[in-house]
Amino acid sequence: MNLSSRYFLVFIFAAFMFGFSLMVALNTDAAERTVERLVVDGNELIVLSQRAYHAVDLDEMGDIFVRLHAAGVYMPTALLGAVEKELGDIARRID
Repeated sequence: MNLSSRYFLVFIFAAFMFGFSLMVALNTDAAERTVERLVVDGNELIVLSQRAYHAVDLDEMGDIFVRLHAAGVYMPTALLGAVEKELGDIARRID
């Protein structure tokens, strides 16, 4: 294996980082707006995941997984219906 193929991913990473840095340097306001949107979305995901974590009883999760597995073993098409029902119950508890 020669040197160029061995470090191909390093070259790709360096080119990507150079292009990204150039984009930020030339268009600072757009880059700031993009990062700000990502931060707001990230914070919203954190809040939603914390609400979901506190709304779900972890002991009950074991029973849910057993029911889903049984539904998938006995009738594979029933698995999607069981998943839909459990997700609906969880969504109601979160809201």
